[in-house]
Amino acid sequence: MSEKDQERTEKRTERGLPKIYPYKSKSYNWLVSWRHDGKRERYYFKTHDKAETKRAELLKTIKQEGGEGLLFGAVARSEYAAAKMILDPFNVSIIEAARYYEQKHRSKADSVDWKEAVFSYVEFLERGNRRPRTISEARKNLRYFQKWTECETLEQFTPDICEAWLASGGWKPSTLARYRASLSGFGTYAVRKKWIAENPVEKLTPPKLDRGNPTVYTIEEANRLLTEAAKLHGGRIVRRLALLLLCGMRPTEIDHLSPEDFRPDGVRIGTGKLRGRRSVRFLPFSLSFRAWWDHHPGKIKPSNFRKLYEQAKRNAGIEKTGTKLERHTWISARLADCKDENQVAREAGNSPDVIYNDYFQLIDEAEAAQLGAYCTLDEPEK
Repeated sequence: MSEKDQERTEKRTERGLPKIYPYKSKSYNWLVSWRHDGKRERYYFKTHDKAETKRAELLKTIKQEGGEGLLFGAVARSEYAAAKMILDPFNVSIIEAARYYEQKHRSKADSVDWKEAVFSYVEFLERGNRRPRTISEARKNLRYFQKWTECETLEQFTPDICEAWLASGGWKPSTLARYRASLSGFGTYAVRKKWIAENPVEKLTPPKLDRGNPTVYTIEEANRLLTEAAKLHGGRIVRRLALLLLCGMRPTEIDHLSPEDFRPDGVRIGTGKLRGRRSVRFLPFSLSFRAWWDHHPGKIKPSNFRKLYEQAKRNAGIEKTGTKLERHTWISARLADCKDENQVAREAGNSPDVIYNDYFQLIDEAEAAQLGAYCTLDEPEK
């Protein structure tokens, strides 16, 4: 061994030895730390003398038994002795017992059919009264995973396979996060059922999401969109669009409304992302909403809504895209108008933190007051 190699070895050995560091705490002033094979151990002491005594004990053990002597402590030694005592009458070593357990567990995973496991997981979600969208996404994403990997049993549900699938599509981080969530939920269920020993998704690094600022319509764009929507097919989509844009409701919440939920001054919402009774809330109608609602009778679930909505956007000269543009716009305008984040969060069915992180975009107070300002329209197109 050359002098440089020997010097490097000595430095690595020195880095792994226990050292004493000052530690700022109300209870402890000194820290003894050491590392071996990537594992770090720490011990805390009030005085330097006690820390030095502990360091000397650790150094003595390392000199006599090596770093493994510290890792293989009293608890590990007692467990080893107990396991050896159990296995000695059968003339079986601990390694043989561990291999037998691994083979038995692996054969169990191999016997669990993938499609049957997914079917059981979906039933579990349905019994737990999970949201229909959550159940639908889990079923779809797991079917997508199985089609790509061609796996037939849970034995093929490994970290390498999961990572390869997530890297195969070039998806954006938000899509990766949804796919990973579906796999992770299924993995947790499989562990609970004792089909597999551990969730393979837990070993994967989650994608980093850069949310940025949410996209919103300007007030002028929102009003222009309503005007163009009113010209199409006798304003067939205006009522649903008004609920989205001037009340900030989610599409699933609109779909669950009944005639009894509508009151003279607002609407009662009984579903949402908040669980249990917290999802029940009352959303008041603004004067601008009432104007559009009263002048354009129609259904809240009109046919061809998405097609007509996109046509209205084109006619209004709007090129912005997004799945929650209407809700983002209403929340931002509502917060600028009433200046009460708790009230807006309650009306929107979210927490104040979610309002600011996911929805809010700064809108001028004077402009916010003009959201949905009603104007006289020409004769609508037939």
